Amino acid sequence: MATTTHHEISKTAEDTARDPRHTARATAQTAQQTDRDTQRTAAEETARVIETTAPKNGSFPIADYDEKMVGEITTRLDALTDEQLKRVKDYERRTKNRETLLQQIERRIQRAS
Repeated sequence: MATTTHHEISKTAEDTARDPRHTARATAQTAQQTDRDTQRTAAEETARVIETTAPKNGSFPIADYDEKMVGEITTRLDALTDEQLKRVKDYERRTKNRETLLQQIERRIQRAS
């Protein structure tokens, strides 16, 4: 593991003072790292939701769908693919046909397109 010396820190500070581009570059790098961290966190959350949502046998995209309330289903929609959303929408329309849920599914399909 590399360690930063006092001289290197001073040199970086001097470079920053002389070259505002260095500051901009450092800011951009920090922003990129933050974006990567945010994406990683979102991916981990998506994986967790998929793991707790998708049935083990790969059939319907949301396990125990018929027993779930609208709010429970809605929280799982963002983890689904466009194709899975269409399957859920078709099934919902044929069964309970809850308009608010159908609208939420349709919005997510449009957002994915």
